[in-house]
Amino acid sequence: MFILNISNAYAGKWTSEHHGINLKYNDKTWEIVSSNDDENDTFISLYDKSDGSSFLARVEFLENAQDFEDENIEYSLAESLFNSDPDTEVIAKKTLVIGDKSFYSTDYKFNNKKFGSQLVRHAFLKKKNHVIILLFSWPYGINVDATKNFPIKHLAFIEGVKIDG
Repeated sequence: MFILNISNAYAGKWTSEHHGINLKYNDKTWEIVSSNDDENDTFISLYDKSDGSSFLARVEFLENAQDFEDENIEYSLAESLFNSDPDTEVIAKKTLVIGDKSFYSTDYKFNNKKFGSQLVRHAFLKKKNHVIILLFSWPYGINVDATKNFPIKHLAFIEGVKIDG
């Protein structure tokens, strides 16, 4: 069992019954696009309709997850980006510390058909039989926090993450 607790003093909230994902968010900025909650695949996806920014938290069952190459997981996460926009570019690969855990991360420059150029960030952490996935997007070139390298509206998700398990 993993606990992924993202909290702040906001009215919007969503809780998983299977993986301990507890999410509180600013419901004036973010709206839930989709969610699923079962033992093998639990996720919550949020969207800001004003500029196309998004956030997704997912716990996906993957037997012997630690045996999979990071590049294979990265490819499976990015496949839909490249299918939607063949000109998608890899900008950076790095390790991100989120909730005191190290996530493998890749940034992409992606053309969103509705909102234009966006930065898309995929981050994942492999556990024994699960992968914790965090996905972010925002308009390319938007101001980001100098130390955290995220836009202000995404910081609540980053700073509120606590991961146990």
